Amino acid sequence: MGQLTDDWWKLHPDVGFSRCAVPPSRRSSSNRKGTSSKNEGRQVVGIDKLAVSFPVDSWDTNPDEWPDRSENQRGDTLLKSFGQMVPIDGHSVYLGVRERWFEGVLRQTTGKLEYNPSRVVDPAGCGLASVGDAMGTFPVVVGATGRWVDPAVPSCDFRLTRIDPARDFEGIEQPTVLIRALGSLHRPYSRKNLVHADVKRNGAQTLVVGGKASDVRLYDKYQERKGREVEAARGTVRWEAQSRKEWNENYGGIKWLGDIDDESVGQLARDRWEWSQMGAEVAGDLSRLVERVHAADLSRAQRRAFLGWLVEQAAGMEAEVESSATLAKYRRLQRELGIAAPVELLATVKVLRRLDWETGRELQRVA
Repeated sequence: MGQLTDDWWKLHPDVGFSRCAVPPSRRSSSNRKGTSSKNEGRQVVGIDKLAVSFPVDSWDTNPDEWPDRSENQRGDTLLKSFGQMVPIDGHSVYLGVRERWFEGVLRQTTGKLEYNPSRVVDPAGCGLASVGDAMGTFPVVVGATGRWVDPAVPSCDFRLTRIDPARDFEGIEQPTVLIRALGSLHRPYSRKNLVHADVKRNGAQTLVVGGKASDVRLYDKYQERKGREVEAARGTVRWEAQSRKEWNENYGGIKWLGDIDDESVGQLARDRWEWSQMGAEVAGDLSRLVERVHAADLSRAQRRAFLGWLVEQAAGMEAEVESSATLAKYRRLQRELGIAAPVELLATVKVLRRLDWETGRELQRVA
């Protein structure tokens, strides 16, 4: 599947919503922050999940059509929610409707769609759909769900509530060691920073950083897919940003479905990649770390204190420092050096390793 073109619309007149005046892939980028290149993210970033909301013109109110039903009273407001999974070519799409009643009067009806475009493109696979292919699935999804819900606006005016830009990296020699080491880095404004064996991903080692609404994850894709009909190549890790409204608007300039294209998604992904610091170098042994720290502008006593802090950090312990100002300085220095202490302090491999965004590979160099 590709971008929404004039030919596509001519061949699919039965799609259950109006055509946008401006196709999603051609919406003006004048509202976006930053000056990223138009080619940034092209053929690099895929989309792992997409969720939108939209005003509803009419819908099938037969309760038998909606296995998921709930009501929530909030003061004078009653929220009635209805949901179902709609099968599409071997994959399922979540379709929801919510009614907001105020003092017994229906005030608003909103629809919701949530699905993984990559699995609509390739139901049995484990790869990522490009931005163009992901957007090409949307008319199919809306057409398939049109039996139950009729949107009141064209698709480009659907409100984007979540998009997960993602990037796969291949050829990682020791995914677990790399993920654990990157977990020690401090990310500004991150309320969440944890490494765990994710039971939802077949026990794959997973690093999660971010806030309550949105976060960034790095996990062992090979382990997650192990034992399935289609497995990921050994040494594959996936980086993905589970990005909701605030991140979408602030870092990608994306508010509506029509704002999505290679440029906006690439800008969002690159910004969150750099913030997540998952491209930082990981020292192969302690001597590499010492050499990097010695190159910094620090006194002998400061170097020793900073090294001790880095080592304790890698061991999963937040070392005590003399003041909050010193802690802020150490964290700033670590970001500037872009390095984490080795998790295995007895390692003897004298190399530095990092994930490279442009090539999607693990780069190694002898320090």
